[in-house]
Amino acid sequence: MSLDVDGFDQLIARLTNIEQRIPNQIGAHLAHTAVEIQALAKKFVPELFTGLMEAIKVKIVPGQGRDWRGRFTYKVAEVYVDNQAPSFGRDGQQRIVKEHGVVVGEYAYWIHEDLTYGLGFRSYEKMSQSGLEVGPKFLSRAVQEVGEKSIAGLFSTLKL
Repeated sequence: MSLDVDGFDQLIARLTNIEQRIPNQIGAHLAHTAVEIQALAKKFVPELFTGLMEAIKVKIVPGQGRDWRGRFTYKVAEVYVDNQAPSFGRDGQQRIVKEHGVVVGEYAYWIHEDLTYGLGFRSYEKMSQSGLEVGPKFLSRAVQEVGEKSIAGLFSTLKL
């Protein structure tokens, strides 16, 4: 990131409102990264029911400007599994919030932590078609893979 200017007036113009522009740019990058993590985590989920894929959500909590001490508050992007999300079967019919007899959040925990879980033939099909590993640590792997690229790309997105 560089700041090329041709004189003092241009420097003043470029630095005007920088304290608002930079947090806005970082917040937009953060929100974009969260959506990328969500999309990749859905690709890493086993292909048995769509309920878990639909339960992976993004919530953006905007910063509130400055706090009472004058410090900037942070924009937060959360990628999470909605424990109470409805489950949908392959037929598209909404089911009670259960998959394999447990709520979606508990099912997500079993899969993520690899507890007594084995992949089915549809999951193996998904892996062979996508070339991606499906199953355990689906959310952690998505955060790690997208997060590394996001941090590297952050400074290239900032415009002074």
